[in-house]
This record gives sequence, structure tokens and C-alpha cells, in this order.
Amino acid sequence: MFFVMYYIFMNFHYVVIRSTEYLPFRQSNAIWLVRQFEHISRAILLGQILISCLQGFLGGVGFVIFGLPDAVLWGIIMAVLSLVPVVGPH
Repeated sequence: MFFVMYYIFMNFHYVVIRSTEYLPFRQSNAIWLVRQFEHISRAILLGQILISCLQGFLGGVGFVIFGLPDAVLWGIIMAVLSLVPVVGPH
């Protein structure tokens, strides 16, 4: 999904032009729909990154409280791995 979102954001004008050709709406409605998709995708991506950082921070604080050595390192690893859908928390 991140690859798809990356290429959509990098070639957004091309995506808008091509998608308005294929969507069965008037061009103004199709452009509105594509713009809404852009806003929602950006919000999801930003939210995913912020939640990942928050999970890593709180996990690192928990590791410090319980005296785990290298708690900051494990907090960073926890934040990075929480971005991966299969490895992160469910």
C-alpha cells in the first residue's frame, strides 16, 4: 500500500487526469472524488506514522520503568516494527 500511495503522490496530476477519464461521473465530481482520496490517504499515512512513534515512545518508557537494558534502542525498534502490518500490534 505504501508503494501505491508513494507513486500516486509523486504523479498526482497524471493520476487525476487518467482517473477522471475512467470514472463514470462528470469531470468536476471525479476531480472532487480524487482530491478526497488524496486528503484521506495523506491523513492515514500521517496517522500511521504518529501512532507508530507514540507506540515506540510508550514502549520505551515501559522498558525504562522495568529496567530493560538499551530501552531507547528497543523503543525505536518497536516504533519501526509497528509500521509493518504483520509484525506490529494487531
